[in-house]
Amino acid sequence: MISVLVLVASAVAVILGFLILGKRRRTDNLSSIRRKMSVSSKAIYQNVFPDEAEIMSIMNLELVMSRIPSKDEFVSLLMEVFSEDAELGRLRSRVERVGFDDYRFTEVKDLKARLLQVVHVEIVPDDDAMSALIEKITGTEMPLDGILHSYYLIQNQGGRSTIFLRFHHAVGDGLGMLDSFSKIFVQESGSPFVLSIPGAKSRMPSAKLGAVLKALVKLVTLPFISDSKTVLTGSAEATGGPLKRIGARKVARTPPFSLDYVKAIKNSFGSVRCTVNDVLTAVLGSSLKRYVQETTNVQPSKMRALVPVALPRKKSDTLRNLWSFVSVDLHSEIDDPIARLLNIHKAMDVMKASLEPLMQLAINTITGKFTSLSMRRRLSSTVFGTHSVVFSNVPGPMSRVKVCGYPVEHMYGPFPNVRLQVVAISYNGELTVTICADDGMVPDPDRLTELFLEELEALGSAANISSEGLRMS
Repeated sequence: MISVLVLVASAVAVILGFLILGKRRRTDNLSSIRRKMSVSSKAIYQNVFPDEAEIMSIMNLELVMSRIPSKDEFVSLLMEVFSEDAELGRLRSRVERVGFDDYRFTEVKDLKARLLQVVHVEIVPDDDAMSALIEKITGTEMPLDGILHSYYLIQNQGGRSTIFLRFHHAVGDGLGMLDSFSKIFVQESGSPFVLSIPGAKSRMPSAKLGAVLKALVKLVTLPFISDSKTVLTGSAEATGGPLKRIGARKVARTPPFSLDYVKAIKNSFGSVRCTVNDVLTAVLGSSLKRYVQETTNVQPSKMRALVPVALPRKKSDTLRNLWSFVSVDLHSEIDDPIARLLNIHKAMDVMKASLEPLMQLAINTITGKFTSLSMRRRLSSTVFGTHSVVFSNVPGPMSRVKVCGYPVEHMYGPFPNVRLQVVAISYNGELTVTICADDGMVPDPDRLTELFLEELEALGSAANISSEGLRMS
């Protein structure tokens, strides 16, 4: 009887997953204006996290620049981009309630006036004040009664300035955010910038019964498997339990480091075709393990990351919540850095060829349609609460870009979450890593950034890669 139920559940999840993607593709040519929210967007808009977490799902992009535009220049650019691009209807819209428990995006008639309200100008005296202001902004909620994006033009009198962009996750996922914001970029030559969308032409994995069952078993058992109890999981007595905010949310950043160095590591294994993401994931695991060992003397035997996976979409329809989380073992039980990397590479390869991301999206849709908000929040608490970290690797522009004629020097991705959140962004031949942490659980996130670079260098040394040129100015 149980086997029959498993088969039925597998079939339902797979069929629903393909129907979700099919429906999205059939409506590619429809305007997103006055379109009812998807189940995923609605869940994020209502907030899938408990009130005790004190957090909203807002993605941030930090553009570090020597000079930044004036408010008038920047608003004019946003008006030009958002008004002319039919694909960005959600960025011209507010959310309105429809019926008992549905929502839709509705275009506003006074876009310029609303942009003037959400573009803020700040002046700080130095880098420390800049960091403090960004931490404050990162922890600030976004009003839900207007357009769901905002901007801060932060003039630093003692160093580099910043354009800080905020984007509510209900509007779209990380890929949609990056593609939308990239439309304000131009290349140094003055030519329009077009972001390459990885995975846009990906083929769907085959729905073989064995693969379906394997993915389903992993997803069904996910809430019942826990990482080692450390300060990262929120399971230590001092933290007061999972998904409850303990202290202030802090932001730490690595200095820019060489993308070519990471590529040299991934290319050093002959026929084993590791990726940049494999290398960064392996380094993340070893740096988290060292942090736990240094701060608590705990020897974690199991540490996992929740990793968002963007699902295939057309270039003309990127502004969607078409993604899911997968659970990735960081193999903290393995001390040898090369062995850890190869194990992570193998697991990532299996995941890419599996139905797991698609089935996770289907399960999210089912729970979103047929369960209460309180139940969805409990489920989110369980899944996030049993993992050590959330990790995203975001491919940005591979050459230098400008905003209003001013060059962007570096990019960072501070993204507060209910768990320790780590975001890597590649840009113009460099990588940066941003860490957002609750300092009641991770009191020294800056130490984590140091450990990340130390562990990256250790992995390079083990792969016989010279560390010369790793650290960039």
